[in-house]
Amino acid sequence: MRKLLVKDIMTEKITVASTHHKFSQILDFFNLFNIRHLPVTDNDKVIGIISVRDMIKTMAECLQNNESITMASLDAKYNAGNLMTTSPIAVTPETSLEEALSLISDGGFHALPVTQDDIIKGIITEHDLLMAYHKEKQPPKHYEINQSGFGI
Repeated sequence: MRKLLVKDIMTEKITVASTHHKFSQILDFFNLFNIRHLPVTDNDKVIGIISVRDMIKTMAECLQNNESITMASLDAKYNAGNLMTTSPIAVTPETSLEEALSLISDGGFHALPVTQDDIIKGIITEHDLLMAYHKEKQPPKHYEINQSGFGI
């Protein structure tokens, strides 16, 4: 069996943010594109990453400090530049899935940007790894002519 690499399961069509994107725009990205992790780039180079958890944590901190959390106040105070985790650990398309899994589990990450020569090429998440494991362990389906569901 062939050793699976990050490029075999990564998401290549990704949404990215720039440091100037406001809090509400980042929320829109998460909702519109049904994503949980958003790389932040500068000229296609990954400089950070934001997760839904980062957004929730930010709102929780505001509430704990008895700050107003209207969208206008959040937009005035937060942008991708000050919400992101800077210099995230990244992998290349040629990284093995075992290494990506180790990085995610040991580092407590939920996603890793995929880069080639520092340029964003995709993203790999725990969900991607779980689905790859499930697909690998799932026995192939065999069909026989006398089984229901068989069609020509």
